[in-house]
Amino acid sequence: MMATVYENAVQVVVWPGYVEPGYFLIDMLQSAFRRFRMDELPQLRSLIQKPYFTRIWPLQEIALAQSCIILVGERTVAHSDVVDIRSVFLMPCSISKHRSWYGHEPAEVASVRLEYERVTTLHRRLLGFFQSRLDDPNATLEPVTPPPISEVLLHARSHQASEPRDKVFALYGIFQRLQAYLQAPDYLRAVDSIYLEASSSAVQTDRSLHIFEGLTGVSRCDLQLPSWSPDWSDHQHITRVAEWKNHKASGLSEAQPCIQGQELSACGLLVDAVYREHITFAATPLLVEANTLTEKLAEPLHTRNDVPVHQYLGLLESLFLDTWKEERVPLNLRQDIHRKQMESEAKGGKQRSMLLGLLGRRVDQHSTEGFLKDSFTLHRGLCYTLDRKKLFETRDGRLGIASRSIEIGDSIVLLQGCNLPMVIRPAGNKWKLVAPAYLPSDGIMDGKLWKPDGPLSCFSFV
Repeated sequence: MMATVYENAVQVVVWPGYVEPGYFLIDMLQSAFRRFRMDELPQLRSLIQKPYFTRIWPLQEIALAQSCIILVGERTVAHSDVVDIRSVFLMPCSISKHRSWYGHEPAEVASVRLEYERVTTLHRRLLGFFQSRLDDPNATLEPVTPPPISEVLLHARSHQASEPRDKVFALYGIFQRLQAYLQAPDYLRAVDSIYLEASSSAVQTDRSLHIFEGLTGVSRCDLQLPSWSPDWSDHQHITRVAEWKNHKASGLSEAQPCIQGQELSACGLLVDAVYREHITFAATPLLVEANTLTEKLAEPLHTRNDVPVHQYLGLLESLFLDTWKEERVPLNLRQDIHRKQMESEAKGGKQRSMLLGLLGRRVDQHSTEGFLKDSFTLHRGLCYTLDRKKLFETRDGRLGIASRSIEIGDSIVLLQGCNLPMVIRPAGNKWKLVAPAYLPSDGIMDGKLWKPDGPLSCFSFV
């Protein structure tokens, strides 16, 4: 009902909470972050850290409101022909003109920009679709593709709600408009029943296994969820190890899952198994501190003799380049030089001097004080990707990264229509899904091991 209220309201007024009003803060918002002053950044950070942007219920009013003004201090950011809510929530997350002559973006600016992008990813995705339907029907622009249900659920997972059922119920109006079937909100229903229904709807509506991207091997002990359904209540979940749309582990195959109650069946190909565990990374907030990430990444190069160094450097090279690509923000000149040199070294099979420099392992030194933190976008992206992950070695000698929930003896499977390799575990005569894995060796992430002509095995996941 609330979705309909917002959709039909003449005006929606939003007050996200008190923010110390700055003279240029409104100008910064109205310019879509193209104009700003360094002394206004604390106010902007304070604004985007308000619970309004991290709670799940405001998503539908932002996405569906035809007209909206945001109160900031005593002034407003108004919806009009010149400045509307889209110019606020669709801020371009790009490097601003406030850079020094050699292209360096101040770390404070980059930090706020990346934080803003992560906080408002789903707001911007939904707003881009629903508001496009309000535009001139005679416009020649291509229609905006509706977001898949899986994408909405995965991004909404990081938003908070005091009532766990609201992690799905708050999206009910949006799902209706995306033509996904869910029962009407009923707070007498069990949480796990609601979550299972949402996961099943995502798989069947999208005809995709995209929700597997969100599996971590961890869920609340009081929920009786099958292993293939993420725990949607966990807003501090282990982050994804790789972005779904950037990989094609099963080639161009299409997902053909079958769901019966709590069991999901899919066809796939066993390709390897977890043989040895090496290092485990801390949570993102700890990795960000000082040189924690650099020291952990360099650890296998100088304190562990059981890690194959050449393969490890190859894994890091792929991980760094993929992280730069996944951040999808323009790099400053220094970061761009780092990336291009690493790409050149990767293609030419040369000594990995740029990679070793980032880790502080040049030929003439063995310290871990590399310049990874100087490459701000890469450093933050890696802290996010490696959050509570584990470096492991497979039976066939490959190195990979996955959730710390994986165990020695787990199998690795490529499932039909699944873009990421999956770690699975026997459960009697059936299987449990654990988490996706990042395995760049032998072109696995690009489908080089996939056999479209089979034979494939059938896996039943419970």
